[in-house]
Amino acid sequence: MITKTDTALLRERGILLDSPALALIEIKGQDAERFLQSQTTNNVVALKAGFCQQNALLDRKAKTVAVFTLYRIKDEESESFRIIAASALASGILKHLDSFCFADRVEFNQVEPFDPVLIEGPHSRLVLGDLIEEISQASSFDQDVFRIDLDGEALELFRYSIMGDEGFLIEPIHSGSKPSLLEPIRKAAEARGLILDPPEEMLDSARIEAGILAFGTDYDTDSLLPETNLDQSCVSYEKGCFQGQEVLARVRSHGAPTKALGGIVFDSGATLKVPPALNTELKVEGELAGWIKSFTHSSFLNADIAIALLKRDFREPGKSYDFEFGGQKIKGEVVLLPFYKAPPARSRSRDLYEEALSLFAKEEDIESNEDTKPMKLLKEAIALSPDFEDAYESLGVLLSRSGRLDEAIDVIKHLAAINPDSIMAHTNLSVFYMEKGWKEKAEEEKAISTTLSMLAFNKAAREKEALAKEKEEKRKETIERLSMFEEVLGIDTEDFLANYGKGSCLVELERYSEAESYLKKALEIKPNHTRAYLDLGRAYIGAGDKEKALAVLADGSAVAARQGDLMPLKDIQGLLHELES
Repeated sequence: MITKTDTALLRERGILLDSPALALIEIKGQDAERFLQSQTTNNVVALKAGFCQQNALLDRKAKTVAVFTLYRIKDEESESFRIIAASALASGILKHLDSFCFADRVEFNQVEPFDPVLIEGPHSRLVLGDLIEEISQASSFDQDVFRIDLDGEALELFRYSIMGDEGFLIEPIHSGSKPSLLEPIRKAAEARGLILDPPEEMLDSARIEAGILAFGTDYDTDSLLPETNLDQSCVSYEKGCFQGQEVLARVRSHGAPTKALGGIVFDSGATLKVPPALNTELKVEGELAGWIKSFTHSSFLNADIAIALLKRDFREPGKSYDFEFGGQKIKGEVVLLPFYKAPPARSRSRDLYEEALSLFAKEEDIESNEDTKPMKLLKEAIALSPDFEDAYESLGVLLSRSGRLDEAIDVIKHLAAINPDSIMAHTNLSVFYMEKGWKEKAEEEKAISTTLSMLAFNKAAREKEALAKEKEEKRKETIERLSMFEEVLGIDTEDFLANYGKGSCLVELERYSEAESYLKKALEIKPNHTRAYLDLGRAYIGAGDKEKALAVLADGSAVAARQGDLMPLKDIQGLLHELES
């Protein structure tokens, strides 16, 4: 029987993984940016220091050499780049870079040892918050690479995920200090309920749920990048030349590759005695539909799922087939990857904040040096969103009501440092200073608060006026474009661009009923134009005709899937989800 690993528990609690199988490659030198810009698929010039991007190296036929995460690092003395990739990809990356490095003033080498600890999951920021001494360090958590201090030792952190949740690789700057630093990290992780060193099978199930592709399983060096759909996150088509660009452009201009990776969610009532092997053929009514790559049981979805390489006619999201494989016929629905998408940290932070306020409303004010449940929740909310102003303010108020004025003042002063224009920060400081008997300081803060209130009122009035002006200018521009399309239609009623243009302009002007006939005409002329389906769906939604909207969006989804128009497809799927829910 297939083992049903509990990924739902893993996602609820998070993980600490010691020594994941990853490699770190450093690229530095005067020409490092220019060299990487010419060799990799993404726009390295646009990458800001402290952040990362998904990137790739291709051969001249646009087949995948390696996909990796690229980080840009800048300190006081120099600037450099780091690549983090699966260990199995390191030699191929270095070989490729070396073969194309001629007169460039650039150095690249694999950093060894690279022996990080990975923490990942909804509590990963909270673990980091437990490790740092100063709350101000939490502001770094929104960067992709940064440093913190732990017991006098510097740690370098890289944002990285192996299961689709927020995660951080933690590496001591001095590699010899890892054993002494690992213990407090493990203790903090254990205290927050993280699962320590979970089994490989569980991690692989979580990886598949998150749609994270494994080299050698889901794709390899014979895979065209568009077949993986990684070109959506790894490629900048506007940046200039790089190896494989011409082939990518041709594939893009011709629509979609003949086969590409997608997801399948199998009927929850189906039972498989043995999981299908890699590259097991999928058939539909005897016709080859694709090949299974990664397969697992998802406890999160309560179903068997697969990442599969699907032929063009069998990868429409939302469509179900009776798939034949392993001597069985099992119903499965095709879906866009990923199967699971983690809620953003800010969303979880807002939920904690709302829970804290709800609990506080039921509590009586008490003086205590111990944090109450609402206080703990607010501190967690701040750890997840270090610039969450309402959480700081509420925490300060709760601390003051518990008689912990000095702590309340420290929290609100930090809020004022984050946002010097915060009216409530200065208002609360005025109140707290008065309670402390510091009348002069209280009056000073009150004066600042009054001034900021006046400035905020004036700013709001200006912004409202500017917004109204911008809206009117946009409306006038749309009317001008509408007039231009009407002129063309006066000459040729069969012109596609004029029909589509007039229809989309009418949707923008909220003249939904008028837009319908022009968008339908556009689709008669050009039935594969996915944006026309999207706009016609919006027109039906605006006119209140849900049934027609669902029908036309479903048609548009099928067309977009066949053509590989992933951006319109995601927009269409988003509207369908809203309508169906």
